Parts: sequence; structure tokens; C-alpha cells
Amino acid sequence: MRSELFAFHRGVIDQSDHAPSEQSLKKLCEAKVRHAPTGASGYLAFAGFRKGDAALAIMTSDSTGDVRRRIWLRPRFVDKKNPPPGFDLLTLDWGYVFDRNGDGRVDYFAFLIGPMSIAPRGDEALRFANRFWEVIDSDFNGEADSLIVPAIRESDGGVEGAMLLEGIAKSGEPSACCWGGESGSADIKDCRPTARGCRSLDNSLTAASDRFPPAAIAFVMSQLPLVNSAAAECNLKPPAIPRGPRRY
Repeated sequence: MRSELFAFHRGVIDQSDHAPSEQSLKKLCEAKVRHAPTGASGYLAFAGFRKGDAALAIMTSDSTGDVRRRIWLRPRFVDKKNPPPGFDLLTLDWGYVFDRNGDGRVDYFAFLIGPMSIAPRGDEALRFANRFWEVIDSDFNGEADSLIVPAIRESDGGVEGAMLLEGIAKSGEPSACCWGGESGSADIKDCRPTARGCRSLDNSLTAASDRFPPAAIAFVMSQLPLVNSAAAECNLKPPAIPRGPRRY
């Protein structure tokens, strides 16, 4: 299971790193939603790159309108003193959705954290790329139980691989965790779970969640039922939600 989830994660990152222009997005449907843990209300729209495709979930406080104006699929540098037109319409509350077993429910939601610095490998230059809270229903029972987050190097803050947090309680604390690199199952290593996520056994790497309050994990996990309530409201049926990542 661990190797399968890390392989899926690498596919998600590849899809994100090679995302097409948001100008190719097509809005499929929109639902009014209420986040039960906080009582906050808003809208959740599904959009994709092909007709009938629900590849992304986009959350806004007001009706989304033209989804092409609501998100940026790749990081951009912006002059805050002179932002581009429509900058105030953008939301960071979006992510990629997947239905891995084809039952019509979202069981893998890659919810945007934002641009992060990626630790270079070999002769690579330092770069910035979007990374995600990857909320997972690993056993397809309708409840989120696992989370993949970027692994952060203590030495320089760069992202190096990812950490899988397993058996997450309602408090947000995992019962087990491990680290996975970029080259397959041979790189998976057991780590030490913490109240805020996970640490490598040599303390050189920490889960990105360690930089947030403990309640952050529980909050992120609560996004999966919200997405599925919107999918039910939109009456999404297979194969609208992709079963796996792909390059568009």
C-alpha cells in the first residue's frame, strides 16, 4: 500500500508540474457547501480540461463564475504593489481530485499548500513548484485516514520527497508515518510520528505539517467529505472524476 500511494503521489506531482494553462479549464458544475466543523459556507466548483471532466475542486466564498480567473495552476511571481488585473479574484483553496477505485466518490484530494522551494538533485537548479496536502481515503470506506505532505529539510527548508502520515486520529495525530523519495519503493523509510506530523529518524527531515498548528491536519482531513458532498450535489457519476493523474 505504501509504495502504491507514493507512486500515485509522484503522478500527482508530475501532473501539477506539467499543468496546462488555466485558460483551458472548463467549469462542470458548482454547489453551495457548508463546512460542518467550522460552520463556514461557500461554493465548490468542479472543473477540468476536457468536456465532462471534474479534475479540480475550487472553493470560494462567492459563486466561482469564470473558473479561469479564480486560480493559477503554476506559481507566478507578482509585484504586490502592481498586481495583474483580476488578482483579487484568485483563491488558493483548490486542488486535484481523484476517484481511484471508480465508485464515484473522491478518495484522493490534493489540496493546495502553495509554492514551495524544491531541493535540487544533482545538477538541478533550485526551483519553486506547487505542493499539496494529499488527503487520502486509503481503504475506500468514505473516510479520510491518511495524508501525504512534503518533507522539509531542516538544513535549508527545501522540499525533499514526501511523508505519508497513516492512521490519523480525529485530533490530527498519525499513528505511523514514513518518508518516500522520488525514485520508487526502494526509497521508502520508516519515520517517527509526532503530534504535528512526522520526523525522519535522524531528524534531518520533517513533515510540512510540523510548521502548522496541530489542528491543521484535522482541518485538512475534513475537506474530503466537503468535496464529496459537493460531488453528490452535482450528481457526478463515473468517469467524471479521474481515476489517476495524467498529463493533459
